[in-house]
Amino acid sequence: MKSEKDWQAESDANTLMRAQEIRKDKNRHQAAQGHLKKQASNAQAAMESEMNRKQLEKKTGQRLKNTFGGSKKSSKAKSSKPLQAVSKSTSKGGFHRALGIPEDQKIPVGLRDAIANAKIGTTVRGHKVTSKLKKEAVLARTYAKAKK
Repeated sequence: MKSEKDWQAESDANTLMRAQEIRKDKNRHQAAQGHLKKQASNAQAAMESEMNRKQLEKKTGQRLKNTFGGSKKSSKAKSSKPLQAVSKSTSKGGFHRALGIPEDQKIPVGLRDAIANAKIGTTVRGHKVTSKLKKEAVLARTYAKAKK
């Protein structure tokens, strides 16, 4: 009967052989690297989202809805407050300035949603979509939904 160390050594050897096969196939290796980059990006976004959530909870004194759909109410719950921006990359009027629209004019809903839904690096109605511009558009859409 094999010991735990023998099973682990066999499994590790199989993993190393598969890794060698992947490295030899350029297309497969590039696809694997691309997938790893996506996973790293998603993990980074999840960490930033959780940090922003904790900052907002601390700032408002309220516990936010659980990310898995459930909700937990804190004993410190106060009256409902409007959403507050936590991200340091956004500032009042930043979306207007980025689009070249005066702050006293409304940003067209179609433009806002098109930017929020566009991929980073594409151009929407003459505006190049950057990560910051997309964040601003998503935040503006969130505020608009909260006001309703």
